[in-house]
Amino acid sequence: MMEKLELSPEYEKIKEIPDYGFSGREDLEEITLPASVKKIGRYAFYNCRNLRKIIFFSGIQDVGSGAFTGCHKVRHLDVTIMQENESCLKDFLQELTEEMLVEYRGEEYARLMLPEYFEEGVENTPARILMTQYHGSGLKYRNCFSKNEIQFDEYDARFSDAKATESSEFLQKLVVGRLRYPYRLHRNGREQYERYLKENLVVIGEKMIQSKDTDALAWLIEYYGRKQENLEALLEYCGRMGAAECTSILMEWKRRRFAKKISLGMPDFEL
Repeated sequence: MMEKLELSPEYEKIKEIPDYGFSGREDLEEITLPASVKKIGRYAFYNCRNLRKIIFFSGIQDVGSGAFTGCHKVRHLDVTIMQENESCLKDFLQELTEEMLVEYRGEEYARLMLPEYFEEGVENTPARILMTQYHGSGLKYRNCFSKNEIQFDEYDARFSDAKATESSEFLQKLVVGRLRYPYRLHRNGREQYERYLKENLVVIGEKMIQSKDTDALAWLIEYYGRKQENLEALLEYCGRMGAAECTSILMEWKRRRFAKKISLGMPDFEL
């Protein structure tokens, strides 16, 4: 049976997770670390093979080597920033190389996607040199830090690298996250994301319908559903999927934007 490990609020005095403290715990799926934790010891969560989500605060000052080695199923980090320019997020990401959703709770909320990457040793036989090659754009994204604080402009500037190497499904999640929660998103970044979203709006909408994410679908149509043909395509897809609630949302926006008006010598009526 999988468990959630929550070291809060009754554990407010905990300052340190000891070396090997939870290593090998295959029953752990999610951990919550209280704001009091300042240090994570070496190999503290080593080989927690089923760990998927880590919730923590930015005040952790020391993350020991190997703390998350072998935690290959982690896909979700939720970090609350306690002070400006204070973040241990980079330390967490050093050993977590898989695709990652980061929920960043600073002055405002941001939802960031980081691609995976892996490294490969390649031998240059004539020179007798072993070189390391990196595959995927994930390492470039993980280097968007200065003094341990993520640089959002640099993160957004990596999108061209992501488009060249990452899947369309990943790109869609990244774009929606940045546009829906545009913390420190400036003009150039917004324009590139909006261009991609508009080119792929129907596919993105279909994903939201599949997952029954009605809040995201309502956001998408409110801000970007300006073309009637896109609404019609999504309505047709809803019909095939039997997605009644999503159909209701789309029909309401269709009525607002595209209903024709006729005049009968009285106040206008909408058809």
